[in-house]
Amino acid sequence: MTVVLQGFEARLLGPFTYHSVPDAGAAGATVTTPFLGDTALTYALHYALHGHPIPVRFGFHEQNYREDYRYFKSICSVGVPLGPVEFLPPEFVASSFMSEGYEQKNISSMDSKHRRSKVSNTPYRPWRQIQSLAPSRGTANTFSFVAVSVASLPGRFTARIGLQRGCLLDVREAKQVQTCAVNRQTVEGILGRSMTGVPYTSISAPLAQFQIHYGVAVERARELLAPVSA
Repeated sequence: MTVVLQGFEARLLGPFTYHSVPDAGAAGATVTTPFLGDTALTYALHYALHGHPIPVRFGFHEQNYREDYRYFKSICSVGVPLGPVEFLPPEFVASSFMSEGYEQKNISSMDSKHRRSKVSNTPYRPWRQIQSLAPSRGTANTFSFVAVSVASLPGRFTARIGLQRGCLLDVREAKQVQTCAVNRQTVEGILGRSMTGVPYTSISAPLAQFQIHYGVAVERARELLAPVSA
C-alpha cells in the first residue's frame, strides 16, 4: 500500500506538561523536554483523527508500544522547535496514587521501639513541582514534524497531548518540508526497522527512550515510519 507523508507545524494552545527530566537544580522540578515526543504525537493523532480504539491492557505502568503501533494509521517523527523554547515558572501540583495510576501497596509502619505495629497504605507525596512549556507565542514553542499515514490527513486539526492529554495542539500542514527528526529507539525498538546507514546531520540522546537523528530526508522517513497496517 502506498503511504502519504505530510509535514505539519504544531502550536501549543495551553501549557504542555510531561514528566521528562528530573531537575535537582534551583527548580527542583520535573521539567518537560523542549520537543514533542514522536510516540506522544502518534497517540495524539490516533485519538484525534482515527478513533480506532486500542485494547486496554492493565498493568503496572507498562505500555506495549509494539502492540499499539499495529493499530496506528499515522506514525509521526519527533516534533522539533522552529524557534525559541519558553518555559513557565515551576509550579506545585497535587497528586495521588490513583491519579498517577499506581497500585496501592500495603506497608508496615513501625513504633518508636522499631516493632511492627500496624499495616497502612503506602504514603505518596501529595505535592510535587513540574515545569511546563508555555503556550505558543509568535514562533516560540512552535514545532515541526512529519506524519506518515495510510491516507491523507486534514490540512488543519486539533489534537490533545501531554500529561492527561491536557494540552491542545493547533496542527497545520506545512509545505516543502525537506528533513525531519527521527527517533531511532522507535524505528528499531518498536517498528523493528534498521537505521544503519541512514544519513543525518546531528544526533541527540536526551533520555533513555530517545536517540534523535536530526536532518533525516523525508523520503527516508517515509520508509522508516510507514504504519505497520499499511
